[in-house]
Amino acid sequence: MSCHPAAKRSILLLAEFVLAVMVGAAVLLTAAVVAVGQERPIPKRGQCPTNYAQSGDYCTPAGGREACGAIEKIGQCPSGWSQSGNYCAKPCRR
Repeated sequence: MSCHPAAKRSILLLAEFVLAVMVGAAVLLTAAVVAVGQERPIPKRGQCPTNYAQSGDYCTPAGGREACGAIEKIGQCPSGWSQSGNYCAKPCRR
């Protein structure tokens, strides 16, 4: 039994939409966690972002320096954030 080509396209489009929504939700949730309270260590994926230092398998806010927050880059960085290696860095409030 074979699916009609239009049905296959619809299923693929729905799967892509669901995946995009899940990735977007993960990015927003991660951004919300970073925005609340103390900056936390993040898993090391390549070079640590600006103002973070390697500590084992993690990047931690560098002591005495301004670390404004970073999340792993998945797709594009959130609006207003900048790319720093494999991460998106939150802008610092001054």
